[in-house]
This record gives sequence, structure tokens and C-alpha cells, in this order.
Amino acid sequence: LAISATLAENSAKVWDLTLGGQATPHEQLADPRLAIYTTDWSADGSLLASGHMDGTVRVHQLPSTSLDNLQAANIGTQVLSFHSADVWTLSWAPTGHRLASGAGDTQVAVWDMDGPAPPSPQVLRGHTNWIRVVTWHKGGNMLASAGEV
Repeated sequence: LAISATLAENSAKVWDLTLGGQATPHEQLADPRLAIYTTDWSADGSLLASGHMDGTVRVHQLPSTSLDNLQAANIGTQVLSFHSADVWTLSWAPTGHRLASGAGDTQVAVWDMDGPAPPSPQVLRGHTNWIRVVTWHKGGNMLASAGEV
């Protein structure tokens, strides 16, 4: 089982927890200019999305679901730009086709990752403060979002 841990330290580390004992990071996605606030794996484990302080979402294409040969040089990255403030939360739909992002600009963006590249988001408005969490229903057609009041 691999997970990603995020801190506002400008990096996301990929950990392998199947080895038992003390887990050590296999790789990290880092940019010294950008804090990373959140990460989320796609349902099939081939994509890792990260949310950044500059309002971008970055979708990292991993070479395989095995971490044995994972190196930053092998990771392709697509940058999704929409938000005008920090991206605090991400959630992949269970189907793996859509990615939701919530940010300090009070908006939720839903990205169709099967459409043309780069995708244009469906924008959900209605919050009056920054978005703290977005999460999908298991059927993939409903999204819940929560924010500060």
C-alpha cells in the first residue's frame, strides 16, 4: 500500500507501507518555490494529484503502481490552472475520471481528466470562505464540499 504525506514544506513524499517495519519515502515531488497542501491518489493508483499554494493542481503520472523504480525524472506532470488562491483539498471520483479541487478562493473546480487536455473545470460556487474538504459519493455523481464560515 502506498500513500502520500503532505506538509507545507514544498514536497510530497511517496511511502511504501507494504514492507513492514519502518516506512521510508521512495520519492518526493518537490518544488522549492511552492508549498504543497494536499494530495490524493486516483482510484487505480496511476495518478497522484497535488494542490499548491499558487492555486494550481498538478497531476503526476506515475510509471507504474510499483514504487521499486519510482524516480522524479520518470514522473510526467500536468498542471491545471484555475484557482486564484491556495488549493487546500483534492478528491478523485471513484471512477477515476474526475478530480475535484477546493481552494481559498471559495470555489470548487471539477476537472474531467478524460476530456481534452488541458481540461477546463466545471466550477461550483456557493461557499463564502475557503474550502476545507471535498469528497465524492461512492457512485461518483455527487460531491460534498465543506468550508470555513
